[in-house]
Amino acid sequence: MARSIEAAAAEPDALWQEMMGAWTGGAVIGCRAGVAGNGAAGDPAAVGLQPAETYCAVTGGEMPPGKMVRLRAFHGSPEWRGRWADDDPGWTSQLRNLMRFSRDAGDGSFWMDFGDFRRWFSLVYTCRMADDKWTKMTARSQWVDASAGGGPNFVSWRHNPQWLLRVPRPTRLTLSMTLPQPDGDAAPAQPFAIGACLFRGNDAPDGVRRKLVLVEGDVVFSSEPRFSRRFIQEVSLPGSEVPYLLMPFTHEPGLESPFTLVVQTDDRDEDGVADITMEPVQPATDWRTGSASGSWDASGGGGAPGMPTFGANPQLELRLTGGGGRFFIFAESVGVHQDGRLQEGLQQAEFPSIGVALHCASPALTQQVEAAPRDGVVLQCALEPSDAPYVISPYLQHPAVAVASHPGLGYRIAVYSDVEFEFGGAHTAALPPGYSIPVSNPHIDHHYHHHYPTPPPTHRALWRHPSQLSPCSGSGVDASAVCEPADTGPPVCGGHNCWCCIHDAKFAQRRTTQRSKCPFYDIYERLDKIEQGVDRHLSLMALMG
Repeated sequence: MARSIEAAAAEPDALWQEMMGAWTGGAVIGCRAGVAGNGAAGDPAAVGLQPAETYCAVTGGEMPPGKMVRLRAFHGSPEWRGRWADDDPGWTSQLRNLMRFSRDAGDGSFWMDFGDFRRWFSLVYTCRMADDKWTKMTARSQWVDASAGGGPNFVSWRHNPQWLLRVPRPTRLTLSMTLPQPDGDAAPAQPFAIGACLFRGNDAPDGVRRKLVLVEGDVVFSSEPRFSRRFIQEVSLPGSEVPYLLMPFTHEPGLESPFTLVVQTDDRDEDGVADITMEPVQPATDWRTGSASGSWDASGGGGAPGMPTFGANPQLELRLTGGGGRFFIFAESVGVHQDGRLQEGLQQAEFPSIGVALHCASPALTQQVEAAPRDGVVLQCALEPSDAPYVISPYLQHPAVAVASHPGLGYRIAVYSDVEFEFGGAHTAALPPGYSIPVSNPHIDHHYHHHYPTPPPTHRALWRHPSQLSPCSGSGVDASAVCEPADTGPPVCGGHNCWCCIHDAKFAQRRTTQRSKCPFYDIYERLDKIEQGVDRHLSLMALMG
């Protein structure tokens, strides 16, 4: 396994630890001197180094002078003439004996300070040769249809193939993933960005099931997606009684390709028995699942819980047939348009604000949680059997605006549980007052639960309690009158039903004839995008620990 590192761009401590680990593990380290003006601090030839020539970093370590690296060039090549060169006066008899120094200008070997090494060598290569005692595990799979879930910043990442890694003791392993060459029928013509994640697995009794949601500390390792047909990474894992989960991914959902995944690790006791095991998550032991999908029809209203037209949203029945258990309910947007940029990897979808509500006969049976990331939401709850069915309702915060912006916009509901259940039948009966318990709110409002507590201070300027607001008429009134308190008046606003706050009232007018008549439109639009971007980045940073 070979790996290259840009020495100048790497953190000094990280590069040093990488090199020390390679020497300790028996890997070969090569390095290449930079070319003047292209990664080098000056002209390498002026200090005895051959530009663009490969040297071997034989060994190194913490010496009395500091961090030192011993290098070897091809026989007959000129040697380093900087600090700690063969004729440097700093060499004492004690140092020569300690570091096995040889004053031979023709042997091609010399010592360098690590700081000079980083200054003059632009690339470092590590190559590890696996012997017969190495454990090598190979898996061939593919991203296709729903299993092309995208990276961990999408709620659909859970669909990607996942493998259980059992690591009973501290282990250093090498991960590699390869896409087929473009001459194959199923291979993509152009490589797309690929990466891999290692998660802490589920505790018992869910230890053999796939990961569905991530919390802080779950991500052990995550690579940045790379536009390449091959990905290689070394990872050190502490021993764990709980299995790890390995998940390869593409940078966004829907990218299909076969791939080959290889995990290699050294057999420490050389007994021929693998120190770790690797197996795919099996459907027979995975979560019980059910799903349903459909298209949004904004002509009949819809909107968030509490809106007069909320009952027009899709309503799907959930019945428990195997006793009480834990449930994960995902609501995702389908058919969201990209923002129009043509360069692959730069497109960014503008997701509408989607939420999901769970209706049940007794509020005591439902748990409330925050909403999940931008392309969808997820709620986790514990449910008990009930004579009346539970009803799941996905909803859009502004259905007319969302459907106008994304023609053909659809939704997908997926339910996971550890108990048997039936899901998918349409609920046709009207929901009685007080029956609705919204437990997951749209992304832009995911700081606020349905009890409308006081929001964080940074959001208070844009927040109003529903009782303080009236519908925006959308009739060209000035901005100061858009959301002033009032007692009566049906929500009109072009059918967008903006009643929650000045933030939402402003967005209810987007892409309508009233846009130009509100001076605050662009301000609130930018603030909304900033909020969503900050929320996404903070969520990912928390997951990375």
